[in-house]
Amino acid sequence: MSHNILLRNGSVIIHDDNDHVQVLDNCDVLISNGFIEQVGKDISSVKDTDVLDCTDKIISPGFVDTHHHLWQTQLKGYGLDNTWLDYFSDAEAAITAFSDSGIRGVFAYAETFLNLAKWDSQSIIPQPTSVSDTYIQHLELLAKKGPFADGRVAIGVAFDNYHLPRHEVEKLFHRAFKAGVRLITSHCGKFGPSVPQVLERYSLFPKPDDDHTIVLSHGNYLDKTDLTMLSQRQVPLSCTPATEAQGSMGWPLLFEPGLNTSLGADCHFLNSSSLMQAARNALLLVRLQKTLELKSKGRKLVKFDQTTYDVFNKATIQGARAVGMQDQIGSIQVGKRADIIVFTRTSSLSFGTATRENPVAAIVGYSEPRDTEAVLFADPRDIKDGFFHGNGYGRFIGTQSYHANNVYAGSWGICPVQLSPSDTSNTHLGEAINEPDDQMSLVRLLTYANEIDIQGIAVTTSTWMPDKIDYESVVGVLGGYKKVVDNLNANVPSHASYPSHKYMLDRIHKGHPVYGRKSLNMTLSDGAKALIKAADAASTDDPLTVSIWGGSAILAESLQHISRTRSEAAVDSFAEKLRVYAISDQDDTGVWIRLRYPQLMYVTSLHGFSEYTDATWNGISGEEYRHFDQGGPDSSIVSNDWLQKNIRLGPLGSHYLNWSFIMEGDTPAFLPLVQNGLGDVNRPDFGSWGGRYTLLDHSGQSKVYADTTDYVVGKNGKSFASKFATIWRWREDYQFDFAARMKWSVNSNYSENNHQPVAIVNGSCGPAPLKVKYKPGQSIVLDASDSWDPDGDELKYDWFHYREPGGAYGRGLEGFDPSLKMKPILTTQSPNVNITNLNEESSVVKLETAKKLNDTLHIILALRDATEQPLATYRRVILETR
Repeated sequence: MSHNILLRNGSVIIHDDNDHVQVLDNCDVLISNGFIEQVGKDISSVKDTDVLDCTDKIISPGFVDTHHHLWQTQLKGYGLDNTWLDYFSDAEAAITAFSDSGIRGVFAYAETFLNLAKWDSQSIIPQPTSVSDTYIQHLELLAKKGPFADGRVAIGVAFDNYHLPRHEVEKLFHRAFKAGVRLITSHCGKFGPSVPQVLERYSLFPKPDDDHTIVLSHGNYLDKTDLTMLSQRQVPLSCTPATEAQGSMGWPLLFEPGLNTSLGADCHFLNSSSLMQAARNALLLVRLQKTLELKSKGRKLVKFDQTTYDVFNKATIQGARAVGMQDQIGSIQVGKRADIIVFTRTSSLSFGTATRENPVAAIVGYSEPRDTEAVLFADPRDIKDGFFHGNGYGRFIGTQSYHANNVYAGSWGICPVQLSPSDTSNTHLGEAINEPDDQMSLVRLLTYANEIDIQGIAVTTSTWMPDKIDYESVVGVLGGYKKVVDNLNANVPSHASYPSHKYMLDRIHKGHPVYGRKSLNMTLSDGAKALIKAADAASTDDPLTVSIWGGSAILAESLQHISRTRSEAAVDSFAEKLRVYAISDQDDTGVWIRLRYPQLMYVTSLHGFSEYTDATWNGISGEEYRHFDQGGPDSSIVSNDWLQKNIRLGPLGSHYLNWSFIMEGDTPAFLPLVQNGLGDVNRPDFGSWGGRYTLLDHSGQSKVYADTTDYVVGKNGKSFASKFATIWRWREDYQFDFAARMKWSVNSNYSENNHQPVAIVNGSCGPAPLKVKYKPGQSIVLDASDSWDPDGDELKYDWFHYREPGGAYGRGLEGFDPSLKMKPILTTQSPNVNITNLNEESSVVKLETAKKLNDTLHIILALRDATEQPLATYRRVILETR
């Protein structure tokens, strides 16, 4: 589904082939799917076009900042009175992350200055003569995974250690470029080795036909030899006038004849992040430099050599050229990306007045944030009510130290798996589609494909279909997905978009049409090959989750192949990168795997073979068929009648069949991957929509996780201690969330749909738990009042002590009220936490802990919007004793 935006009747700033700036009044710009389609007067709007009135507005190219320390965003004002010596002593860590702002850029990943040869309890031994292999391997992984966020964020390298031996510098550069890095940036000046001369000597300067570039920054006080070299090579040099002046680094080289220069804001901690502020500083400094130069000769300045047009170009087209993106951004030109700023003439008197004389000079000399009416980039769905607002999507995906879950799915049933850093979770699926519930689970999974990056779907056999596979059914469901993916994407931000139908289709793989361990006597299946490839790209810090919905033969094939072709240490390394979530054993390979690979984290329900009545996964919907916990869960919202009204909607919903026994028995194998702030695939004992599991053996000999119990109050008001309750306690949340997504699939109008709220506790948001230290008996205040809803709905705050995952587990249930509205009996030795509301809406609460309590405590905020089918986002707060 295409989406068009027509900027109507504005003053458009364009560049000709020689970078000359022109302003076209009463001009239109037509944008189609994020690219500039037309520029001219009286452009006719076409179907699906948002027309934005730009009368009294200036339409400018977006700015290109070529040197910017994003990690300093939280340090504004810290260094206004500091010298560089103060700066170096205080910079203990770099907070490096692109936020959900949607900016386009290159994240230049740097190695810390301290590469350690050894770091243990006895010693710390630096290794100052090499680049860390761990750093390079992580860099390669990121570069190969990127670009991220629909291509907006690419991985680059920041490197200053030119004192290292030649082979170390060359190793980093060559491996980075081979991995796909297209930009390396370095500081240069009169400190350390001459960077231009090192690059020349090592033959590292890019050649004209290379697809990568090197951007140097500052360059003040470089000698004539270095400057000549930069001029001859036309190496981009980013100038940051504010920091260069503050740091006594010398006059800026922005307008030095012959140099290929661009502009950067540099350091937030001592100057504004505004690129126009940097442009003003540059103009003032270069004019002062010229004035002092002439004054020393007894002459006066009669005309400025550099104008506002010149510095505007440094911030736009010449900045784009410096980073090798001049064909994509930097000017308003047909075929380029629509990275555009719209300034209004009516916000401030000074800017508005200046624009009548010269719009470009007004932007450079007078513009402030309040003069910016809109910022357009990348995703036209961010346009609302006439201009960009950002759609406030309520999920924070893969942020901070918590990595999103990457999944490889194998065995139909479907077997999802987890991989490397990404904005989503990756999955591999498997088992034959031989029951309606398997196909139903796939429909649900696809509605989370923006949060679960599906690396593969391997179609294999299971206990119910032991000698054939059903590849065609998977393709059929994806056919329904193809018809709705545009609607789904209209309801989420571009940085968390759903993959294309082709992307998904290319990731379907076949297993052998034989039962279980028979496949171990055959050549490696395509499904196993794909799983191995996905696992090899993973790491122990960012593992691959294998979610098994049926037989686990593909995983067994993969492990056997690795054992036969690699060293014992490599096998251990391979297994330790996997997180296996299986509902139950559905062929004879599950036990085989667990006995041979005890180092493999393996989550499953353990019971007699084919005794599926006893498995935890029945909690998804099976209480009436299996006769357990009657009256506890709400059975009405898993009935075929409810599913017909809420789930079987549109082309994708048509593949959601009527169930015969239970609904979606395999779904708990991938629900822990949903990025809602509740679960963590590395900690099955924390609990999630997919249930809660605990280690079978605490001796450390095995990493098998098996069934455990939650103690909750059911819909009928009675208490239930049940393994099934570890899933059904969340039923309203996981069903209503699914229903909302199915409505997205048939309605592209964001404002007509419901979206998840954003949970913020004590200023912290995201899926990773918030950890707080406490002393027994201490009171702690948790404040979620900054939480918000993207649809403007009223919010409801439900706080409770999730007792089972904490240190108090196993003490018995005395004095424990399992109600979600927690009212425990708090004694001096109680394992409970007393939760008191401090305001009417319960957004701020006080926690009181027992004086002799010395446990880790899990407090959950379930934040829901006040709608007919409320959507939930969670914030887990883990209290750890000091």
